[in-house]
Amino acid sequence: MFGYPLFGRDKMNNHKILKILIVLEILCGLTTIIIDLSLESYLPQEFQQYIARTKDAELTALQIFGSLIGVVVIVGQIVAWVGLWKLWKHARLLYTICVIIAVPLYLLLEPVVYYTTIGAIFSEIATLAEGIILGLLYFTNMKYYFSKEGATNN
Repeated sequence: MFGYPLFGRDKMNNHKILKILIVLEILCGLTTIIIDLSLESYLPQEFQQYIARTKDAELTALQIFGSLIGVVVIVGQIVAWVGLWKLWKHARLLYTICVIIAVPLYLLLEPVVYYTTIGAIFSEIATLAEGIILGLLYFTNMKYYFSKEGATNN
């Protein structure tokens, strides 16, 4: 259509883009965690006190429930990444469900505070990759592979 592989008819190029985006999402998510944990001691005193208070505070029943749901979502997300990588028919639905559940899940947990600027940058890149993956799965020719008519391997 526009001459770009993302919009073209070449399923293999879209599959390569999908794989790159999955790796990008995973690496940026892990990088966010590593950076925030390693740079925590360099934060302003107020942030360090807030982090100490939240670590020492007792979890509410809602936070425990949210954490359990979070573990299920993380496991589902990992399965969905593998499924998307291998183009399993139901992986698109699983990935979408995990994304939809993860968004309101933050409401059940403590307030989200980005500890470091660089950690926030990598978190936003991971979120952007997640959105592009959804767009690729629903608005390019990849959607036909995950539909009933196009799936031949399941």
